[in-house]
Amino acid sequence: MNGNLKINGRPIAGGALRLVLEGTLDHGGAHHLAQHLGALQDRALVIDFSQLREVSDLALGLVARPLRAHPQLRVTGLRDHGRRILRAFGVSLLDTGAVRDAA
Repeated sequence: MNGNLKINGRPIAGGALRLVLEGTLDHGGAHHLAQHLGALQDRALVIDFSQLREVSDLALGLVARPLRAHPQLRVTGLRDHGRRILRAFGVSLLDTGAVRDAA
């Protein structure tokens, strides 16, 4: 946990990992998330933004590069404004519908 951001990893169907973000994604949280993404570069990921209380535009800009570089990434729970910011930074967003946890 870093500042007000907590990242919980949960295995999901198909061997991917869901990162559930909780709290606030701010400047410090963005750096923490970027480190997590770098460490999981070879893993299929779903990043779940739905549990965040607040998302800073600056933080989304800071995580855009590691998100863009991740080869197997899906996002869920991000509002339209945040999605537009990531798209502006070149992040390809593959939204997931329901993502089931591994049994």
